Amino acid sequence: MVQSRGNTSSTCVYWSQANEFCGYAVVSTENGFDHFTHTTPVHHYTDDIEFFDFTQNGQDVVVGTGSKSEPNSFYDYDTNFCNIFNLFRNGNVSTLNYDITIKYGTCDFHPDTSNGYDPAYAQCNTY
Repeated sequence: MVQSRGNTSSTCVYWSQANEFCGYAVVSTENGFDHFTHTTPVHHYTDDIEFFDFTQNGQDVVVGTGSKSEPNSFYDYDTNFCNIFNLFRNGNVSTLNYDITIKYGTCDFHPDTSNGYDPAYAQCNTY
């Protein structure tokens, strides 16, 4: 089930953490293409997030994802990576809700996760 994480204490259980864990909204979910937005808490930019190309690979599900900053930015301080990464965790805990493998493709700005996700947890607690 897909749920929004709004920007108030009554719509987001992570509100007290005052970081990037709230501000998510569902735009549409249809035919293997899911569109979400994330509104940043400080500057109130609304970024687009997409999940697409769902394929079954044995017991695993492979999903393509993307996040686009609005307005466009040349360096986003890993915000687009964190927009997606934070959806797979409960607030600022340093564990994931799912066993994931990340392949970056065209994502130029992201923490180095080649030796584990600790750098991503630290970075994404801020962005």
